[in-house]
Order: sequence, then C-alpha cells, then structure tokens
Amino acid sequence: MTKKKKRIIGIALIAVIIAAAAGWFLFGPSGGEEAGDVYVQKLSDLMGVVTADRFSGVVEAQQTQDYKRVEGQTISKIYVTQGQTVSAGDALFEYDVTEARYNVQMAGLEIEGLNQQINALSGNASDPNVKIEIIQLQTQIESKRMEIQGYQQQIDQSVVKSSVSGIVKAVNESGYDNQGMEAPIVSVMESGEYRIKCKINEQQIFLINVGDPVVVRSRVDETKTWTGTVTKIETEPASSDYNEMYYGGGGDTASQYPFYIALESTEGLMLGQHVIVEPDSGEGGHKEGLWVDQSLIVMNDDGTFYAWVGEKGKLRKRTVEIGEIDDETFTYQVLSGLTMNDLIAWPDETYREGMKVIDTASMSFSEEMEG
Repeated sequence: MTKKKKRIIGIALIAVIIAAAAGWFLFGPSGGEEAGDVYVQKLSDLMGVVTADRFSGVVEAQQTQDYKRVEGQTISKIYVTQGQTVSAGDALFEYDVTEARYNVQMAGLEIEGLNQQINALSGNASDPNVKIEIIQLQTQIESKRMEIQGYQQQIDQSVVKSSVSGIVKAVNESGYDNQGMEAPIVSVMESGEYRIKCKINEQQIFLINVGDPVVVRSRVDETKTWTGTVTKIETEPASSDYNEMYYGGGGDTASQYPFYIALESTEGLMLGQHVIVEPDSGEGGHKEGLWVDQSLIVMNDDGTFYAWVGEKGKLRKRTVEIGEIDDETFTYQVLSGLTMNDLIAWPDETYREGMKVIDTASMSFSEEMEG
C-alpha cells in the first residue's frame, strides 16, 4: 500500500468517525435531541481533524549555540536576557576572576623573592652547589611565570562573547536543569536561514519520511505558503508539549517525535512564528487556496454548492463557489463563501435556516456527555 493511499484511508476513517460523532451530538444517544439545536464548529478546527496529515510547527534557527560554564568557575555577571537580539562579539556573561587576579599578584611577589635569592647567590656562582641552587630557583621562577600566564588567560577570557548573531533562546544562571544535570548558561539561536520544527505522534509517523516534500502554511493566512523538505526525524520521543502537538490533536498523550524541515525560501517568515505543515502532493506543486473536506459541502441539483454555517446564533445556508475538485483527498477548492474562521455544521437534510446553533467550543466536556 502506498503512502498516499494510507493517507487517504486515514483521512476517510477520521471523517467517518467525526461524522458519527456529529450525529451523536445532533440526535443524542437515544435519538432524541432538543429540536432546533444544531452544533457548529470552527472550520479550521474541523479541517485540523479531518485532514490527518497536518501538523503544527514553529520557525526556529538552523542551529543553537550553547555557552556552558567552565568547571570550577563562578559567574559574576550575565549581560543578556531571554529574547534579546545579539550580534557576534557581544558579551553574554562574565566569570568572577577576583581570585585569579590575586594569584597573579602573589605569584609576582614570589618571583621577586626568588630573584632576590638568585642575586644573593650570584657572588658564589662558581661553586657547583650554589650553581645547582641557582638553577633550581630559576626553574621555580619559570614555573611561577607559567602560573601567571594561566591566570592571565583566565582573566583575559573572563567575558564570554557570542560567536554568532541571533536571539537569546535561554538564560540559566545556575548552569543546571531541573534534574540537576549540566545546562548551558546562555543559548543563542543563530539568525539567518530558518527551519521548521514539528512533532508527529507514534500513530502518524508512517505519514512522513526524510526527503518528503512539504507545504508550510501561515496560521493567520493559509493562502501564504512556503515549500520545503523533511530533513530529519528524531528516533527518540520528545517530552509532551501541548503547544507543539500535531495540528488538531490536542489532548493526545501518545509519544511525540520531532521532525525538521528545510525551506526553499524563508522570505516572510519570522523566528518563533507558528505554522501549519502538510505533505506536498507533488502533483503540479502545492495546492493554493482553501481546500475543504467534501463532506462539509452540499451540491444542489443545479450543480451549485452551499454549506450550513452559524451566523449570530442562527443556522444559515451559504452559497459556496467551488474551483478544483480533488477526488484523491476528497476535498473541494473553495474560491469564495467560506473562511477558516467560519462556524460550520455537518450537513443534514432536516436543517432549516434560522435554527439555533451551538458552538461546540463553548461547551464543557460534561455538557457534551449530557447531550
């Protein structure tokens, strides 16, 4: 079975499940629902579930530079805060070198004392024993000079500077995470080329492979798109993060696996921006515009189309202009009449305009169970 066929079957199965759920909402467990109540849901939420292979992602830098504390050193000052923009060469934090400066002074005094001893012995330098003693003192002086060089290097490198330009991703004054493991003092996300980081759950991981082409859509305006390629899929699951769960999958506790996308162009994207990612069909490029599941659109006898939408608490029949039809993914291209922000109802022959609508997003779980 090809990956595309698996994807289509997955979409169809989910559509059937949701259609059944919609019927349960409308008619109740015993078939009797209060007359005139029609449940509606935001189109973006419905499409997020119906389309099984759409994932949420976030724009991040290609690389993050971590700056850890040198073992045994103490941080005296941190110059940056999380979210701050830095340039290469900017100071990030500084080590406390008070002890190093003191050691330089003490080593200098010791060298001075050793030189005085050598001067006192120089009058008897012809004596073999004295000569050996002078050589030993000179060796001690050389050792002290090497100590001074080490301390001076520590002083000269006390200010840690960023090697890249970017945005400060994290600041951790302690240098340890919540589990007591070593962590960077400062992490800087490198500016320049961006990539997209997504997560996919273990039930859906078969939908993607390294090298697959994808379409990246703006969450604010889904007509704005970018193209890219899956470059890496992590083999170890990440910790659960609601904000980064796959699109439409809120509440799923399945293991999530990060995957990454390299973009052909990053123009118009911002670091930290949240986007929607979906596989590219590869048939003439990605699909432009708004594509809606066919089960949400009704065709009239004359070939025109409409959808049931909620407006100001009432059910309305709205004419929808259809462009292309994709029989493989069971979707219509909607040219006008609907937006992702519209409240839409699953079609039913019993609907009449003016019926009361209830937005499922406003219902609590207990209310849904009682319905």
